[in-house]
Amino acid sequence: AALIAAHPYEEPAFDVYDRRGEAGMIGRVGRLDTTVDELAAVVGDRLGGAVRVAGSGHVESVAVIPGSGSAFIGSAAPIADVLVTGDVGHHRARDAVSRGLAIIDPGHAETEQPGMRALYAAVSTMTETIDFTAIDPSPWRRA
Repeated sequence: AALIAAHPYEEPAFDVYDRRGEAGMIGRVGRLDTTVDELAAVVGDRLGGAVRVAGSGHVESVAVIPGSGSAFIGSAAPIADVLVTGDVGHHRARDAVSRGLAIIDPGHAETEQPGMRALYAAVSTMTETIDFTAIDPSPWRRA
């Protein structure tokens, strides 16, 4: 209402974004037009390995939470068709699917690595006094 009252045009141009659920989530929600299986293939390709998938169907919105994000299934279910996160257990996956939320689980470390690479790139340009050490981020190996 304040925007409309203060705007000099008869009909101001503005966008309204639905941010419900963001306060309870540490990830991001985005829109795309695909299927769960197609998205799972892309996630597996980009993150370098096989993924576990629970649920199926068409995807218009996707929630992404790095690391172990299954505690956020309740927050993601009302606003997303699929959740991409790691460490999803059997019962949590069943719970998600019963709520209409598909799960794509590439693994805990696999979902954190892109963000850590970006953080390293940003921070390493700011200082020369910090030594960065690369470690194998996951105790798991693919057989």
